[in-house]
Amino acid sequence: MSLFVLGMERFGCLLVLVFVMTGVLAVEGVSPGSYEVDFEAGLEREFVFDFVLDGEKDLRVEGDLAEYVELDRDEVTGRESVVVSLSLPESLDEFGVSEVSILAGDVVGVVKVRVSYPERFVGLELSAPNANVGEAVDVGLKVLNLGSEYAFVVASLEIYGNDDNLIEVFEMGEGWVNVSEWIDFEIILDSLNYSAGDYVAVAKVDYGDGVVVEENVFRLGEFRVGVLNYTEDFYGGRVNRFEIWMENLWNDRIDEVYAKVRVVGSDEGFDSVIVSLEPWERNVLVGYFDARNFKENVSVEISLHYDEEVGRSVVELRYLEGFDWFSLILGLVVLNCSGFLFWRIWKKFRRE
Repeated sequence: MSLFVLGMERFGCLLVLVFVMTGVLAVEGVSPGSYEVDFEAGLEREFVFDFVLDGEKDLRVEGDLAEYVELDRDEVTGRESVVVSLSLPESLDEFGVSEVSILAGDVVGVVKVRVSYPERFVGLELSAPNANVGEAVDVGLKVLNLGSEYAFVVASLEIYGNDDNLIEVFEMGEGWVNVSEWIDFEIILDSLNYSAGDYVAVAKVDYGDGVVVEENVFRLGEFRVGVLNYTEDFYGGRVNRFEIWMENLWNDRIDEVYAKVRVVGSDEGFDSVIVSLEPWERNVLVGYFDARNFKENVSVEISLHYDEEVGRSVVELRYLEGFDWFSLILGLVVLNCSGFLFWRIWKKFRRE
C-alpha cells in the first residue's frame, strides 16, 4: 500500500472522529418508544420517556386523550427525561385503542390506552356511493359484532336532503351476529324521483343494549358544468388574463370543456383553453381578454361548451385604470429590432 493511500485512510478516520465529537452525526430519539395500558375508571399512572435531542425542543401533546395528560416540563434540551401523568375519567365513549403522542420536534413517544368493548356492542361500515339522477344507488351496510356475546341486530336506513329534511326511511333487515363476525345488509335506492344534489344516508342499528349510528354523504349528479367564479375586473389599455372556475356536476368524465367569452353587442372576446373534467372535478379555464380599446365597464356573455350542451350567462366586468404594458413592450421589441437592422446595414455600407 502506498504512503499516499495510507495517509488518505488516516485522514478519513480523523474526519469521522471530528464529526462524531462535534455532534454532526447526532442521533435523536426517545426510549421507550411507547407504553400500553388497559383502561380503568379513574386510572392515574406516570410514564417516563428518555429523550435524546440535538438542541432544545418544545414539548406538545396530541391525540384523542390529550386532555387527560400533563407533562412535568414544557421543553427538552439534549438528553432529558419527561414524566407523563395520565389521569383517566370514569368512562370513555371511544372503544378500541386510543393514542396520546408526546412530541419534541420530530421525535415522538406514544401512550396507548386500550378500551375494551362491552359484552354486547357492534360497529358499522356504511357505503353509499355517488351516482347520477335516475341511477340506482347501491347502499351497503356491514354490522360487526365487537363484543363477547351473540347480538341480535335490527338495521334501518334514513335518507336526508338539504336542510336536514327527512326524505325516506327503509327497514334494512335483522339477524343474529356471532362474536367477531359480521352481517351484511343492502338497499337499492331508486333515485329517479330525486333531484341533483348532496344527500346523507344515516344507518341506525339497534343491538339490544343501545343504538349505533353511522352516516355517509353521497351526491346525485346531473349532466352539467357549473360556473363557480370568474375574473370580475380588467385593466384598460392592456391584454388581461381571464379565468373561469367551473365544476363538473356529473358522476362521469366530461371531455372538451371550454368557454367562449364575448362582449355583448360585438365580436370582441376570446376562447379559453380546452380541458377534460373527471367526475365532480373543479378546474379553471384560462383565456386572454384584449381590453386596449375599452375604457369603461363592459358586459360579456360567458358561454360554457361541453359535449353538445352550452350554458350561457351575461355578467358585467369592472373597468380599472391601467397602463398599456403590452403595447409598450411590443413597441420596445420593434424599436430594438429596427435598431439592430439599421446597425447591420450601416456596418455593411461602412465596409464597402
